[in-house]
Amino acid sequence: MRIQPVALLSLLLFASACSAPTARAQRVAGTPGASDAKRAAQALAAEVEGPPRTVSELPLSRFPDGTTMHLSEARGSVVLLDVWATWCGPCVEALPAYDALAKRYAGQGLVVYALSLDEDPRQVARFVADTGIRLPILLDDQDHAVSRALKVRGVPTTYLIDREGTIRSIHDGYEPENLPALVAQIEQLLAERP
Repeated sequence: MRIQPVALLSLLLFASACSAPTARAQRVAGTPGASDAKRAAQALAAEVEGPPRTVSELPLSRFPDGTTMHLSEARGSVVLLDVWATWCGPCVEALPAYDALAKRYAGQGLVVYALSLDEDPRQVARFVADTGIRLPILLDDQDHAVSRALKVRGVPTTYLIDREGTIRSIHDGYEPENLPALVAQIEQLLAERP
């Protein structure tokens, strides 16, 4: 059987698209040693951030007051940054789990932020009122500059950032059965000292 070049190209493009999120999400997770993990994290951070801006310098708007903050304010803490939207079913499912993680690990140095891509802050206000989520909510600007800088490809996307401000892993999507692996990564980062 001979495969036509166009069919082969389509098959290759489909296969690479289907494997990309998994490879991206597991890029750091499988590294055994601390030095390997640091090198992998630096490579991942370079892929996500791109010079010269770092994640810690990105201007974020606090909800509901709109004041500006930067992730550098959380330096010394492990940060879980969840990019979400009120219209996204998996996002709505993930936020209560991340809220519980924030409470469980707050004393150990975990800070969780929920970065909403909703363009209307009133939608976020309704969501917070309806769900009782206590996570600090951040808003991207109308141009989605932060999500573009982070190269967000879809929601939810969750970033784990170490105490030094380096992105150590990226998780595309949310599946409750993957939560234990995320918790293991959080605990590993909490155990590391800068």
